[in-house]
Amino acid sequence: MKTPAQDVKTSVQDMTTPAQDGKQKIHAIAVAFYLFGAVYVTQNLWAPNQVTASNERDYAFFQFVLSHAAHNLWTSPFLAEQLNAPQGVNMMANTSMLGLSIPLAPITLLAGPRVSFIVALLIALAGTATAWYYFFLKHITANPWLALVAGAFCGFTPAMISQANAHPNIAAQFMVPLIISQVLRIKENPTRHGVILGLMIVYQLFINEEILLYTAMACVVIAITVLVSQRTSVVPYLKAIGIAAGISIVIMAYPLWFQFFGPRHYTGPFWWAEGYGIDLAAYTSYATLSFAGDPRIIDPMGSSPTEQNAFYGWPLCLLAVGLGIALWRNLIARVALITGLVLVALSLGAEIKINNQQTGVPGPWALVSDLPLFNSIIVTRIGMEVAPAIAVVLVLAAEKLAAKSLAVAAISGALAAVALVPIIPKPLPTTDHAPVPAFFTTNAWRPYLSGGTFVPVPPDVWSNDSLHWLVATRMQARIADGYFIGPSSEFNPVATFGPSERPTGHLLRHVAATGETIIVTDAIRQQFEADLVYWNADAFVLSQIRTNNRDQLLALLADLTGGVQPIETDGVIVWDVRAKRQEAFQRNSTGVSRS
Repeated sequence: MKTPAQDVKTSVQDMTTPAQDGKQKIHAIAVAFYLFGAVYVTQNLWAPNQVTASNERDYAFFQFVLSHAAHNLWTSPFLAEQLNAPQGVNMMANTSMLGLSIPLAPITLLAGPRVSFIVALLIALAGTATAWYYFFLKHITANPWLALVAGAFCGFTPAMISQANAHPNIAAQFMVPLIISQVLRIKENPTRHGVILGLMIVYQLFINEEILLYTAMACVVIAITVLVSQRTSVVPYLKAIGIAAGISIVIMAYPLWFQFFGPRHYTGPFWWAEGYGIDLAAYTSYATLSFAGDPRIIDPMGSSPTEQNAFYGWPLCLLAVGLGIALWRNLIARVALITGLVLVALSLGAEIKINNQQTGVPGPWALVSDLPLFNSIIVTRIGMEVAPAIAVVLVLAAEKLAAKSLAVAAISGALAAVALVPIIPKPLPTTDHAPVPAFFTTNAWRPYLSGGTFVPVPPDVWSNDSLHWLVATRMQARIADGYFIGPSSEFNPVATFGPSERPTGHLLRHVAATGETIIVTDAIRQQFEADLVYWNADAFVLSQIRTNNRDQLLALLADLTGGVQPIETDGVIVWDVRAKRQEAFQRNSTGVSRS
């Protein structure tokens, strides 16, 4: 027989189990819905030989990133020696997203980086939406359906879809709501939540440092608003933040040292980041890949297709601001409104621009834009973090209005639809990818490489060839070229794209672009030999797909190499320059002059 206490316990379980089962079903529905949304957005990438149409270069780069983590995990995860060989690439300073690329390494090894790239996008979009769903249930609303919609909004905003074109490290924001949640819960147990917060910070650092900085900025605004509103004690927060900082500094000491002081490190400012503030009109417009966006407008408001980080439309902007003001007495709504407006102001950059026209009016970012670290930020991405603030205001308003009459609820639902339906995402556009020469997809390249490097003809940072070729060899080859961020030269640490400039590389690019016939002088030939040694070149490789000014390139290489016979094989033309490089090395070492 059961005791009275057991009977009570059984009765409680009987009463709570259906409700718990109902919540579990909604949780499952939410996750399935987000996964379906991520598959819908990425559907075109699943077709064979497809790459993102908006930014194939970064698409190729992240395939390299995924391959690097899979093949170099136990040797040099922070330094890629195969790209920009023989100098290499500082991967800690190049968005290596080790927090994703390492867990995805088994998929990369088994199915290739193309598949793991798509999986990374699925995790980024569905994972971010799921994390926000958890956040809203934990801190904002008890209504799981409202949390489901809020999660979908935050995980599939126009900015998230834009970044998903080629930046899985930026789109992977599932740690953002979890970090903010820990900050909000600090008073419960400062020590415990400080430890968890520190570990979360470390993991986010290994996904993307930039998003962590924007999250920290949002948390500062939230904290100031709450402290001013409630005049609460800051001691628990300082304690927890101190613990979190201590843990993250200890764990990240070496990786951050490697990033800022290790081989091939670089410094700011980033010249390309200066003009990246969001156009104010972009907040009230629609993105290219939104339901209401015009696919014929490739670059609205001067934004890159992969940097459309606002684009909420007039209805949603007016609704969010209006409801935020109406709910001003609600602390959470007030915090959301203030945080959102501050982030909008910061995202405008150092000078405010409207409809792609500079106004001459400085934005708040001008106060910090020249400071170290801040001078290297692509400030437009701050606009991505406005979405959760909008979602908080909408959810709080929906809860309040749903409690009123049916007519009010219906009108509110209609207004929400008018605001949200236009920003429903479209699938990512794709394009056919030019096939990689069989020279690299098979083992045909191996006889031409003996510890040295391949030099593409011409070496060009803006070409995708080096990345695709290297990935095709499963990171076994070494290429003296590539698309990455590094120091301008051995003597100038200021950041630039690609390898340090070499005279021979510049000459080859010039001929490829203009078709000019070059008369090779002794000075040019001596510089060519110096570059052979610098690159440790085993062979020059020209893809047979390249047709522009091909004859001029062939003639120039014939003259530079002193008649080395080019070999046409497996879709490429190869000049084996190992003997030539060895002669140049010995001549330079012994100081023997050219006759």
